[in-house]
Amino acid sequence: MRLSHFILFLILSVLVVASMVDAKGSTNEIQEEIQEEIHKEKQVEITVQEGDTLWNIAKPYYNGKEDYREYIYQIRRINNLKQAVIYPGQIIVIPVS
Repeated sequence: MRLSHFILFLILSVLVVASMVDAKGSTNEIQEEIQEEIHKEKQVEITVQEGDTLWNIAKPYYNGKEDYREYIYQIRRINNLKQAVIYPGQIIVIPVS
């Protein structure tokens, strides 16, 4: 009798975990959301001015530890930018490390 309870417990546990993953998407998406939450505290919002480029806005916040192009790519990903083109009045989130 105890073995059947244990098997039932395992099956229910697997179903609960599976439903959690289905509700959030994939495990990778969950990990990305966690990382974004951690980094939200380390970000600044910049309002784009006439003549600004993504590259010159990002430069004061760049730590020099990674490739600058990768840093720009990260900023584009955070802001859902397909290209590095920005416009006056647009608000850009810049990660600060």
